[in-house]
Amino acid sequence: MKTAGDSTNRLTVSNLEQHGEFLQRQESNTKTVPWAEKVIKDEQIHQFYSQSHQRTLERRHPQDAIRDIHLAATSISRTDPSIGSLKLFEPQQGMCLEEPLERFLTPDGCGGPDARAALREMGYSFGSMDGREERKQIAQQRAETVVKMKARERAVDSRRS
Repeated sequence: MKTAGDSTNRLTVSNLEQHGEFLQRQESNTKTVPWAEKVIKDEQIHQFYSQSHQRTLERRHPQDAIRDIHLAATSISRTDPSIGSLKLFEPQQGMCLEEPLERFLTPDGCGGPDARAALREMGYSFGSMDGREERKQIAQQRAETVVKMKARERAVDSRRS
C-alpha cells in the first residue's frame, strides 16, 4: 500500500516527466477532453443543482421533484444553450492531457468561497463554455511561469552552493 509520502504520489519533476512520457505513448486515436472543458462542465452541474435546490426552497406547496428538476434544467439551458437537462450528466469520454500543475492552475468557479468572484473579475461566466480556450491558455501560461520561476530559484540556489 502506498502512502502520501511515497514518491510515486508526489508532484516532482521526475513524476511530471514520467507523466509526460506516458501521455506521449498513448495512441493517437485516444479521444481527449480539455481539462478546462471538464471544469466548466462541473460548474454547470453545480449550477444545475444550486438552481434546482433554490426552486425547492421557494416552493410554497409540495410539488413533484421531477417537475422542479425539469424547471431548473430549462431555466439554466436558457442562460447557456450548451446545458441540457440529461446531456449535462452524460459522462465525458476521453482523457485529459494537461499536466497536474496546469490542471491546478485552471480558473475554476467551484474552487473555493471566492472562486466565482475571481472568475467574474477575470471576465468569465460561471458554467459558460465561451471562455474554455481562454481558461486553457491562462492555465498554460501560469504553469510555464511557475516552471520558469522554479528554474530560476534552482539556478540561484546552485550558485550559492
